Amino acid sequence: TILNEIADGGVNKVTFAGWATDPLNSKSIDNLLETAINRNMIFGFNTKPIKVSDKFVDLLKNKKIHPDSWISLSIDSGSNEVFNRVHGMNQTKAPLYDKVLSNVMRIKEANQPIRKFDISAAYLLNKFNSSKDEILRFIKDFKSAGCNLLRFSFAQPPRGLVNQNKIETVPLKEEKNKIMSELSEWIMSYDSEECRVLVTDPDAENNIFYKDRTLPCVARFIYPTVGFDGRLYQCSQSAAPNFKETEIGNLKKDSFW
Repeated sequence: TILNEIADGGVNKVTFAGWATDPLNSKSIDNLLETAINRNMIFGFNTKPIKVSDKFVDLLKNKKIHPDSWISLSIDSGSNEVFNRVHGMNQTKAPLYDKVLSNVMRIKEANQPIRKFDISAAYLLNKFNSSKDEILRFIKDFKSAGCNLLRFSFAQPPRGLVNQNKIETVPLKEEKNKIMSELSEWIMSYDSEECRVLVTDPDAENNIFYKDRTLPCVARFIYPTVGFDGRLYQCSQSAAPNFKETEIGNLKKDSFW
């Protein structure tokens, strides 16, 4: 209902993401994707696709998919052990990397013989996953899985974090510089027209590392976000319970518009 209201008002692009979960975990995600396709909306997904339904894959075969649509994968590893560690699943020995790779191969099959949407994979570098063997396996695996962009970057310190040393997967500035100097040129040597391979460090490139951000942010005028709790927020970065005071409205009571 909400997605149709959005489309009725002229919005032609929707991004599906998750707060403390994954959009593909939602029992409604297949219906949401089907609605987006039927309304000729550009769709995007931010996901680590551990769970991919048969219906989801079938929907991706639809020739009516808007060509600007995309799926962005959060991988950050080249093995099961490292995948579990960097994604906070230290207690499980489940082969989740293998499962994700298998699901992306299914998505690739749905995206053939003519590419209908872009598939990119993100790799946030840190001290646990920055060996050449780990990175090379990721590059080879996800090129084979149909990605046309692999992006290497770094996790940013969470908002309000006092002691960054407590978050091991967010490298300190010195660690980032070391990784960049040792690996950036080698990683980019795998760049090709078929699959672009990029290394970026937005904090360093824009000189914003640990600096106060300017407010107000224009995102709230461009990317209003339907929260996991059914409320409307100003943007994806504020669609969480700790930003409840800044919500725009309750979509259980009022329409999107």
